[in-house]
Amino acid sequence: MNLPEFAIKKPVTVIVVMLVFLTIGVISLVRLPLEMMPDTSFPGLMVQVPYPSSSPEEVERVITRPIEDILATINNLDTLSSTSSASSANINLQFKMGTNMDLASMQIRDKIDQIRGDLPRDVEQIRIRRFSMNDRPVINFSVSMGGNLDDLYYWSENYITQQLERIEGVANVDIRGIRNKVLNVYLKPEIFYSSSIRINDLIDTISNNNVNISAGYVEEGPMRYAARVPGELKILDDVKGLPVNEQGLKVGDVARVTYDYPVKESYNRMDGRETVSFSINRASHANIVDVCAAVKETMARIKRTEPALHDMKVVYYRDQSEDILRSLNDLTLSGVVGGVFALLILLFFLRKVRTTFIIATAIPIAMVFTFSFMYLYREIFRANITINIISLSGLMMAVGMLVDNSVVVLENIFRLRQEKGMAPREASLKGASEVAHAVASATLSTLVVFVSLSFMSQSGFGRFMQDFALTISLALIASLLVSLTFIPLAASRFLSGKTKE
Repeated sequence: MNLPEFAIKKPVTVIVVMLVFLTIGVISLVRLPLEMMPDTSFPGLMVQVPYPSSSPEEVERVITRPIEDILATINNLDTLSSTSSASSANINLQFKMGTNMDLASMQIRDKIDQIRGDLPRDVEQIRIRRFSMNDRPVINFSVSMGGNLDDLYYWSENYITQQLERIEGVANVDIRGIRNKVLNVYLKPEIFYSSSIRINDLIDTISNNNVNISAGYVEEGPMRYAARVPGELKILDDVKGLPVNEQGLKVGDVARVTYDYPVKESYNRMDGRETVSFSINRASHANIVDVCAAVKETMARIKRTEPALHDMKVVYYRDQSEDILRSLNDLTLSGVVGGVFALLILLFFLRKVRTTFIIATAIPIAMVFTFSFMYLYREIFRANITINIISLSGLMMAVGMLVDNSVVVLENIFRLRQEKGMAPREASLKGASEVAHAVASATLSTLVVFVSLSFMSQSGFGRFMQDFALTISLALIASLLVSLTFIPLAASRFLSGKTKE
């Protein structure tokens, strides 16, 4: 029993199976992540080492060269380049195609840990960044409010950031524009240079006296208590009173000490007021549209429920969800217009409204089937296929292919009905069975071409072609199934007209 015969003789079973896949397809439209472009990861990593208030020569000598020497021994490394500036060192590593970048990142971290003690002590952090489309923030906005800047900084850092980090799908919240007060030590040249005190001695004096020290344990009967000696500097007078040499000179004698905001090197302003900027990065499998909507809802709730933030002004200046929805809507509209014109052409040549209506019904069914196949493929094979411009372009291109199989099957059924006077059921069974092998072989031959494209490299252009080819392949499979099941079933029930005597 072939597919057309099964569909005609077991209509209830076929309809139930179709309803199941249609339901999965509708659910998949909600579950599949929306993106502008496929997530493209390149086989490259960047090591960033901030080191402000220095010179390019010093950064290259004490940071860049030691890191380059140790990273040059990593496996599968293709090229290594670096840039040294007055404030940071950047080392770019390009690996060979097919390299496991997660393993490469771990190797880089292990190598850097081996020389961590050889780097300057004031190197606070070393960042390892991977080149990926997911690294781009999905939404950026600025916040401003009247009153004291300290209030803006406090609410942004201690409340708004925490609320945003709790949103499902948010991976990281980057905040800029906040200036934290720092300890500033301004030397008094006439006293400092005449005292024969070195800069390093002054730095060591302040840092060594600003630590908490473990003092072991204190036992009292059966109880044992951990003891610590608090040594953090609390007020400016504590810093000024630290001795710096044996002659009794103190920090306050050789330097002016303040606790204030550092000198501004950049400005974030909106309508003439200071602002704090937020950049939101999503988790790898989160839906961009859902994350952006949740961020906007959270900011609106914060402004509505916190009395101190009623005058807060939020301006969104970059929102990927708006670009995605606008592009997808334009692409969907183009696909709908193309489908309508295809149906008008079919109506012009077939001259039968019912025949055209059956094909018109088959097109959306096949498209919903395609979305259900995409969702099942993503869940079963843990693939990274999403709804994006590339995959939808493949689906729009497949609209014409969705019609081809249905037209061939329905035209043969219509021919047997008109020329040989067969009943609708008999014509549907025989007509679909006659062309089933031809339709299947033609579809599979086209399918092989696009399936081969899905095996391209996961990096760069290959990632784009993979989504494109995979969507067309799934659409062709859906078209074949619909043409051999739904078309003969619908034709056996709804196709009528005069037969040739």
